[in-house]
Amino acid sequence: MATSSPFFTTTESSPRRSDRTRQALLESAMTEIHSVGFQAASLSRILAGAGVSKGALYHHFPNKLALGYAVVDEPLTDYIVKSFIEPYRNAEDPLECLCEIGTKEEARMLEQGVTLGCPLVNLSQEMSPVDEGFRTRIDALLTLWRNNLADALREGQENGYVRTDIDPTAEATLITATRQGAVALAKTAQSLNLLENGMKAFFSYLDRLRPDDWAGERLQD
Repeated sequence: MATSSPFFTTTESSPRRSDRTRQALLESAMTEIHSVGFQAASLSRILAGAGVSKGALYHHFPNKLALGYAVVDEPLTDYIVKSFIEPYRNAEDPLECLCEIGTKEEARMLEQGVTLGCPLVNLSQEMSPVDEGFRTRIDALLTLWRNNLADALREGQENGYVRTDIDPTAEATLITATRQGAVALAKTAQSLNLLENGMKAFFSYLDRLRPDDWAGERLQD
């Protein structure tokens, strides 16, 4: 049986039943935490979603907190890497890549009706102020995201796609914060229009990172 969420898919390709059980628990926990937050997450619903017993849960995770940490370390990290880091590895133009990533994220949130928002944004707002284990994990993940984006912008400068008078590290920080803020605003307001307007302004901002003599197509007409 294959199980899926908006962020990752698992299949029974693993040869070990114990591995499949653990993965099912992580996926179910990711879905539950994304839906209601970590503190309100129900172990009963997680077990039901994974189709496993309470004994199986405690075989892999000593408590709910350990399960939550594992969600950040594994499926949530996988989602961030696949969505916001890996695309740059084969992209010659980092600004075009950013635009494509933003378009995909906008489509995902429009499909969900902006009800759930981003799992990383949600956890950051909920758990960073109250639990150091969550805070350090989330901070490390956001740092990885920013640093990889800065590297992509720096390479874009070398290849003529990005203005050379900008600071890639500062711009990567601004871009990441803008994305996080736009998603949080849209979720709070439950406004598709707010999300769409925010993305339109974001694409226009990316165009301003082009060299003055840029002869290619603009990201936003």
